[in-house]
Amino acid sequence: GTAFALTRAIARDMAGKDEAASIIGYVTMAMVVAPMLAPMAGGFIERTYGWRMIFGAMAAMGFVATLGALAKLPETRPAGGPVGGWLDTFRAFPKLGRERAFIGHAGGLAMTSSVFFAFIAGAPYAVVEHMKAGPQTYGLMFVTLSGSYMFGNFLTGRLSRRVGAERLARIGSVLSFAGVGAAAAIALLAPVWTPLLLFMPMMLNGIGNGLTIPNLTAAALSVRPELAGSAAGLTGFTQLGLGAVAAYASGLLTPLWPPAFLMLMLAATILGLALGQLGRAGEKPRST
Repeated sequence: GTAFALTRAIARDMAGKDEAASIIGYVTMAMVVAPMLAPMAGGFIERTYGWRMIFGAMAAMGFVATLGALAKLPETRPAGGPVGGWLDTFRAFPKLGRERAFIGHAGGLAMTSSVFFAFIAGAPYAVVEHMKAGPQTYGLMFVTLSGSYMFGNFLTGRLSRRVGAERLARIGSVLSFAGVGAAAAIALLAPVWTPLLLFMPMMLNGIGNGLTIPNLTAAALSVRPELAGSAAGLTGFTQLGLGAVAAYASGLLTPLWPPAFLMLMLAATILGLALGQLGRAGEKPRST
């Protein structure tokens, strides 16, 4: 959780808003690859050395990462910037909460993450139990979402400096709405609901998320650049906290009505669009 927030703050310390969005986009691509490879690596370790060795491998990777940070990661806080303690971090939260731009960007980011968490909580039930497809089918189809999300991150890395973080985030939000809306319409209207009919429009949502998440992150951290660390922690908290609520609601409702998770996702995309508009309306010249 600490690394999740700090990598974002470091990116904002080292670059302006649009360049930080580009950096976060590339970092997120790597963060997508790791969960794709980790289950295979964990399975190999468990079969070869036993399950306890998985924790040894995790400790070893953490040790290597710590050595790398100590050796190569300098202090990225801008020269002359404020140096605060634990209490200063929490005192920054009310300051950020008074910024309409931060509320909009952080809220839009949280809604985008809620879309994803609602999907991963509800889609397996819909595919395996309702559509009567095997778990292997779900796993193979999910790779298409990971690939589309990575492609969106790649576009962010290439385009943020030229197009701008807010504009790319707005494009991503519209793409997400279009993809989720199409998937929901198909679920309600198609005579037969299949995994392909679910995942094909969701690829559009994956690309949209890849555009939205890095750019809204950079925008939220740029509202008060001197409070980037606190902003990174607060955005991460709301992003994962609301995502957990969405996952719980999706898991509760989808067994009762299989398309329920798509309805939750659609509501989140609409709220995300509205919050994104609030964030853009609250922007000030200093946030560039």
